[in-house]
Amino acid sequence: MSEDEIAKLVGFARWAIREGCFEGGDLDGGSIQDKAEALGLIVEEPYDKEKHGGHVSEMFDVEDGDKIYVFAEFLKE
Repeated sequence: MSEDEIAKLVGFARWAIREGCFEGGDLDGGSIQDKAEALGLIVEEPYDKEKHGGHVSEMFDVEDGDKIYVFAEFLKE
């Protein structure tokens, strides 16, 4: 991982701990997604059943071309 990628992960971890623990906040999926996107940890792309698999459309009611978020390249398995 590059120094920039590590810095993004550290920034996210510090934000989550600060918001969730130190400041007594209540993190929700929307705020986590917004922060992860702002830091480049997840990216938006159009859903493609061939690429992403049918399980995504079953879980989230999406169709080909709908906007979904996926891990940034450096976080993919």
